[in-house]
This record gives sequence, C-alpha cells and structure tokens, in this order.
Amino acid sequence: MEPLTATLVMSFLDPVRALITFGCKFLSRKHTVFVAALASSIICETILTGAQVWRYWGEGIVPGFIASLMQAVLLACAVKVVRRCRVVLRGDTQRPAVRA
Repeated sequence: MEPLTATLVMSFLDPVRALITFGCKFLSRKHTVFVAALASSIICETILTGAQVWRYWGEGIVPGFIASLMQAVLLACAVKVVRRCRVVLRGDTQRPAVRA
C-alpha cells in the first residue's frame, strides 16, 4: 500500500483528475461539492484500475476522494470569485456586490 500523504499530494496535483472534477462539478451544479468529489473519485479510480493491470479497484479511493473534494472546493471558490468580479465589472445594479 502506498503512503497516504504521497498519494494525496499526487492526486491533488493531477491535472486529469482536476479536469474530471471540474466536469463533475459543472454537471452537478445543483448538488453539493461532495457529490462532485464522489463522482470524480469513482471515475478516476475506474480509469486508473483499467489502465494498470496490477492495481485493484478501490486501492486509492480514500486519498482520491480527499483530493477530489479539495479540488472541488477550490474550483467552487474560484467560480464564486469570478462571478463576483464579473458582476462588479459589469456594474450590474440588480445584485449588489458582496464585500469580503
């Protein structure tokens, strides 16, 4: 079994996992970040198991889920910041800008 910390860091920095997490978060906009992270970790674990013969499904599901959850939270915060900046730049008077 691989060390949990090393697997977590590598999973968090994986750009393919980040794209899959972003896709899951985009498709499940009405659901929570938890649902997107769960779907992303299951998809990534299935892809990794299919690509590596010596790997069993579920070996990296825990660090993969934690990494996907952190990525989904990071992406959700980034989308909120971009939306706030867009509202402030447009000068939209319907929704007041939230000051942090």
